[in-house]
Amino acid sequence: MYQVKINGLRYDLPESTEELTLGQFLDLRQIKDNSTIRQLSILLSADEGIIADLPNKKSIELEVRNTIALAQVVNKDIERLFTTDEKLIVPKELTLLGKTIAIPGDIDKQPFWASRVVKQIIVDQVKKTGTGEKFDPTDCTDQIIAHYLYVPYTEMKYNEIRAEEFRQIIRELPLKTSIQLGNFFFLKSKSLYLTKFDCWITSLIIWSKKRAYRRSRSLEV
Repeated sequence: MYQVKINGLRYDLPESTEELTLGQFLDLRQIKDNSTIRQLSILLSADEGIIADLPNKKSIELEVRNTIALAQVVNKDIERLFTTDEKLIVPKELTLLGKTIAIPGDIDKQPFWASRVVKQIIVDQVKKTGTGEKFDPTDCTDQIIAHYLYVPYTEMKYNEIRAEEFRQIIRELPLKTSIQLGNFFFLKSKSLYLTKFDCWITSLIIWSKKRAYRRSRSLEV
């Protein structure tokens, strides 16, 4: 983590996809107006009001410019992740809140209801796009991971409501691990292919790299 100082307050700024969380990444993707204030508040885990109300001083302008310049480091690491085969490397285990679990090797052996809910999430997402060809699964990555890992992580019976709540914990995963898990779950689950969208295999592997990192690249003052 980089440590940056703005108007006397210190913040941590991720410098790689191992430090940027899935939640931060998904929140950045939801920004529609390329708001620099919103982007900085997400990257710094800072209150948006504090960033918005910075006084007009040359010293603060310099601090903000330096912070934006440092943000390009994580932006480049996002680009590298999405444009190399590293996004397809599947971690053998996962440590979350101090607990380590093995990643399921055969997704289709996971509970029936988890697979069914995941399939419905995908179907709903595809319907929103209006066409399978433009389907991008990235925005529901936290849902997919949460439903598939709920049972292995909690060692409890599958519960759809609890699995949805589990998303908040999944959002704290590093982006790198999340994308690798997401690709694995999408590409290895035979049940997902029951939905008739022939373009899935190619579109899922690409993961829409342009959209993935354009948010932080737009940071400028």
